Amino acid sequence: MPNDSHQPPLSLASLAVYVRLFLRALRAPEYKAARVRDNALFGAVASAITAVFVLLTILMDYAIDPVHFTDAIGLRLAQSASVMLLAWVFWTWPGSLAARIVFIVVPMFVLITFLEILARLEGGAAYGIGGILYFFIFMPFMGRPLGLGFNLFALAVIAITPTLLHAAGFVQHLNLAVYHSYVWVAFLPFALILTLVEFLYWRLYETRIELTQQAERDPLTGLPNRRHFFRVAPRQLAIANRTGQPVSVLFVDIDHFKQVNDTHGHAMGDRALCHVARLLQATFRESDLVTRHGGEEFLVWLQGTGPRDAEQVAEQLRARIDREPLAEGGSGHPPIPLTVSIGIASHIPESPEALDTLLTRADDAMSTAKRQGRNKVVLASSQQS
Repeated sequence: MPNDSHQPPLSLASLAVYVRLFLRALRAPEYKAARVRDNALFGAVASAITAVFVLLTILMDYAIDPVHFTDAIGLRLAQSASVMLLAWVFWTWPGSLAARIVFIVVPMFVLITFLEILARLEGGAAYGIGGILYFFIFMPFMGRPLGLGFNLFALAVIAITPTLLHAAGFVQHLNLAVYHSYVWVAFLPFALILTLVEFLYWRLYETRIELTQQAERDPLTGLPNRRHFFRVAPRQLAIANRTGQPVSVLFVDIDHFKQVNDTHGHAMGDRALCHVARLLQATFRESDLVTRHGGEEFLVWLQGTGPRDAEQVAEQLRARIDREPLAEGGSGHPPIPLTVSIGIASHIPESPEALDTLLTRADDAMSTAKRQGRNKVVLASSQQS
């Protein structure tokens, strides 16, 4: 029997979509930030390892010319120190303009001094020119935080510089035919490998985003879950404190939810949760954070909303849920009435408070609404100093 799970071969249309998404991601600020964050340490360590390698090339110089290799030791030390400087820049300011500038300047310095070393060694131009390929081996690893486009640009600059120097009357000891046979034969394969590595990282990035979204989304209602709330809310509260914006939190609890489960079954209870979730989404702005806190409880974060406006929109939600009962389905089955109790707590930047305190006040206000007969909105009193 054929395997039904076998994936059909990728069509040209699908491949074109993949390529378009990949190229778009390369320009996306969030993707660039993630790439720097994920590869900064790698780039710094790769640069440090490269600095050690450059130091060890003194042994290669000795193998080429045991008599004159000491003439190149000072340049090798300078090369190694410059690459170690690049490692420090990647460690300190990964992805910055400084990192980009140094990533061009340091390899250029190493290249020019490398060509000078070849001139100082007897037979260096003939036996050492293959060392130019080390730039193609090490630079892509060192430049991982800077991305595909900049890495290709840097490699192209390194590849073309000896030709320009030769045309200007320098490095006349360089055999351009041999040099070009080394460099340009290698350039395309290295460029393709660089592109493949970037593509694989992009797929990993997309998968990570997918998994994060799954981990932070309630599978029943489709709303963001508690984990997402506690990842986003602290940042939003910090922004509010910095910009002087008010913030309001709504604690929404479905009244008598246990009775819905006991009377109509858990499947109907799930439908009730989804029904309330849809009404929540329909009531609030896209910029508001609507989450399922757990069980029959929901949390709504209203950035830039003061207590009176929050109370007004909470009342709209309460009234809407009250007048739009859950249809049970099937003929002869009356709709199931649902109500909610809502507690509101507002944060004023002039009187800052911790997130836990804000949520506790909203929870207490919701409990007060329950005690007052349910199907009510209660605004918490101002936080105590």
